[in-house]
Amino acid sequence: MTKYLDQIDNKYTWIIPFLVGILACCTLVYAVWCGLGLTYDSHNYLSAARAIGEGRPMETQLGAKYVAQPPLFPAILSLWNGNLFFSKVFNIACYAVTLILTWKLIDVALDSIGYKVLACFYIFLSTPLLLVHSFLWSEPLFLLLIQLTIVTLYFYRQTKRRSFFYALIGLSLLLCAQRNAGIFIVSGIFLGLFLEENSFVDRIKVVGALLISLVGFFIWNIYGFIREGGDFLAAGYFQNIPGNILEYSRAVGVWFLPGTLSQYVLVVPGLFGLLFVISIFFSSEPISPRLTFLRQLSTIPFVYVLGFVILGKPVASDVERFLAGIFPVYSVVVFQAVERMQIKRKKWLILPVAIILLYGLLRTGNNAKRWNESNCENPISPSGNNFCMVL
Repeated sequence: MTKYLDQIDNKYTWIIPFLVGILACCTLVYAVWCGLGLTYDSHNYLSAARAIGEGRPMETQLGAKYVAQPPLFPAILSLWNGNLFFSKVFNIACYAVTLILTWKLIDVALDSIGYKVLACFYIFLSTPLLLVHSFLWSEPLFLLLIQLTIVTLYFYRQTKRRSFFYALIGLSLLLCAQRNAGIFIVSGIFLGLFLEENSFVDRIKVVGALLISLVGFFIWNIYGFIREGGDFLAAGYFQNIPGNILEYSRAVGVWFLPGTLSQYVLVVPGLFGLLFVISIFFSSEPISPRLTFLRQLSTIPFVYVLGFVILGKPVASDVERFLAGIFPVYSVVVFQAVERMQIKRKKWLILPVAIILLYGLLRTGNNAKRWNESNCENPISPSGNNFCMVL
């Protein structure tokens, strides 16, 4: 299949991601046709947004100080007074832009048109992306910012222009202002930059840029720690590492196979990711801006997942949501690993890939149907929760 796809004229390759993107956006519109899903976090965002609109200090729906999550998302919601229709439009718009940026990442990271198309279908029509855009959560803008930051990193590596480096700092500040997990993305990006620099002065610049990028994160969370005893800074680090590894491994496993089966193949996607890291760091290819970018790309999902692993025990239903932010990058890393494999009869890999793609499409379709029914047939109360997902 990849052989025939590779024969497509390059000037027409944009048609495939465009059509798949349209299909993905239509699936999201169907899932949220009657409204976005609301959970406990959603109501806290709305409560904080109303407080901003009324000129009061931000507070949760229970009247506590809003300090557990960063302030950017409630500030954005306050622009339209938390109107759920505009929030739905905002999610759909974030989804569309994220897909465009993701295709740019796919296009620069993969060589073969065949693998580009397979990655496009797999990522665009995935449950993790549909999940976080079907609810009133902070992840839609967070995902958009992650993809925009990674694309900016690519252009910085290609051009070494100072403006792109400053843009990385600005986007990093926004990532941490949108979600606390932004610190993991930012750390991964600047760790990759640090490892690729050769001079002491350049490494000092990278460290300085990282510290500037995290200033807002630490100010906000120290403020929250003082006011309410914290949340992110008092998360019980390193207390449940084995359990967290299992939880997050299962979340990654269901990206490839159904829940019960995924427990027996957890190691497979991890091995593909490890294979890519080894092949890219010990590559015999001449050092180039693209190779340097791919090396840095491999550090981002590693640092992001490691950050969640050392945090306190997560709520089981939140695990895939937390990892959704890294899903596009991690998937590209896995596809890169498969593409770089030097094995005989590699064409037979198309069979398991096709099965995984079919499973992903069925899972996305089932969840879209479930969320549509939940929102349309079971209206929720102001304090309700209509979260549900199938594996």
